[in-house]
Amino acid sequence: MKDTSAPAVLITSALGSTKSGCKMLFRYRNYVPTNYIGTFNITVVHQQGTTGNLLNERQVLHIHELTGNQWVTQLANLGELADGSQIRLSGYTVTFQNDPPYGDIEIDEIKFYDC
Repeated sequence: MKDTSAPAVLITSALGSTKSGCKMLFRYRNYVPTNYIGTFNITVVHQQGTTGNLLNERQVLHIHELTGNQWVTQLANLGELADGSQIRLSGYTVTFQNDPPYGDIEIDEIKFYDC
């Protein structure tokens, strides 16, 4: 198996603090042909003010699956976020050795609840 590319990454701007029950509902489509595995991660990142030094990082969702061309609705439990936290969404595909590198990930309809 081989990584086909660097992950596609989307990072929110700095967010305000949230309650402990904060959730993110979204739809994604990780299009990969047969024999491909798609990986999708959501990580909460908190950096220090203007210096940008990483204070902590917490993975809240990890999906690793054989996938196709279907849209999936997913809920991520973000939990309590400190003021200034960001949410990092990343995805990439892994193929079998002789397959051409090809994959695509789409994210849509992001909504926050109980924050």
